Amino acid sequence: MLSDPTHKTTQKFGAWQKKQFMGRTFMGIVRSSFLIGKTGKIEEVWPLVKAKGHPAAVLKRLSQK
Repeated sequence: MLSDPTHKTTQKFGAWQKKQFMGRTFMGIVRSSFLIGKTGKIEEVWPLVKAKGHPAAVLKRLSQK
């Protein structure tokens, strides 16, 4: 979980994007998850995450290590 009130980190990770809702276009955070390894390298990216089922997918990936 990351708090990013200035959007600097979310922009660097590509998670700050144009979104649409009820005919309105606006900038917002696209729910995404990133698995960062011990060396600081991104090992896995889950773009456009849905809350339902996602924790199980992450746990499955973590158990593969």
